[in-house]
Amino acid sequence: MFERIVVHDKIVKEVKRYIIENQLKIGDKLPSQQEFVKMYGLSKNSMREAFRTLQALKIVEIINGKGMYVHNNNFHFDESVVSDRKKHLKDILSVRRSLEILAAQNAVREATNEDIEGLRHAIKLMKEKEISGEPHAKEDKAFHYGIFEASHNQVLIDATSYLEGWFNEMWSNPLDAGKAFREGLDYHSEIVDALENKDEKTLLKAYNKMFDQIEVIIENI
Repeated sequence: MFERIVVHDKIVKEVKRYIIENQLKIGDKLPSQQEFVKMYGLSKNSMREAFRTLQALKIVEIINGKGMYVHNNNFHFDESVVSDRKKHLKDILSVRRSLEILAAQNAVREATNEDIEGLRHAIKLMKEKEISGEPHAKEDKAFHYGIFEASHNQVLIDATSYLEGWFNEMWSNPLDAGKAFREGLDYHSEIVDALENKDEKTLLKAYNKMFDQIEVIIENI
């Protein structure tokens, strides 16, 4: 029983975070329960029960056949929650840094011309959306998952599936960190150039500069 209460409390806090970080207004539609399950790595039953609680608290409104909507956005983070969130994001970033750099080192040896073309296409889409002022988290995620695919190491590829719930938090604009995508865009081209030239030294340099920058952005939010 105690464990269930803790899980419910976590979900309530995460949904509040999602509403605040994405600056949602009353009446805005929320992701589906299934999307939240993938986002936070929780069971369907726990999420379903927690959303009943959220509805009872009048934080969300659930309309059958239509989805879930923000009913109340009049709450805020306290400093301890923000601090915990930063630590959580930095922990995710640390794991992602280690795994993705390992995948990139494999990709230096294994990437095909098709892999390189796919990565360059993702960069092209990101730049187009940047110019038009549109968010490009989806394309950024596709680029980085493409690095794992280009490693042609099935264990590393499978690891991204196992860790997807956590990794996705990096692309959900946590604590308004969306500028990390914009400011790190130039490093993507450096990474692909290094892959194409099989230049591991330049690849590692670009990767570490990119991840260092993201960590600083998270710390200074």
